[in-house]
Amino acid sequence: MSDKKLHVYYDGNCYLCNAEIAYYKKKDVQQKINFVDIANDDFDPRVHGLEGRDIGVNLHAKLANGKIIKGADSFIAIWENVPGFSFLAKISRFRWINPLAHLGYYIFAKVRPYLPKKGHEELCPSGACSVKKI
Repeated sequence: MSDKKLHVYYDGNCYLCNAEIAYYKKKDVQQKINFVDIANDDFDPRVHGLEGRDIGVNLHAKLANGKIIKGADSFIAIWENVPGFSFLAKISRFRWINPLAHLGYYIFAKVRPYLPKKGHEELCPSGACSVKKI
């Protein structure tokens, strides 16, 4: 694990999160990012300088200088390191866009617990379970 890399801590049990990270992994041809799945049984947040339940709520990243960032800032850091996405990082830093990016991520973080998770295939073998109508 190179200290010069961006370290991104994501929830591999979240289908959407996992799919998005898989996409960034493919695009990270220069391997500037170390993606760490916090859902792995051997993951210990303290080893990475992380603590608290917030690690499971928000996407976290550790910059090369050791600073921990989370949420929308983590995505901006990913975009700065993945070829073809630097324009998104620049746009997201605009003074009037940045709060919208943070609001969008905040809303996503609130909805994410209700999204399908890996490991629950026995409850939903097709992967497309219906929602019970009330």
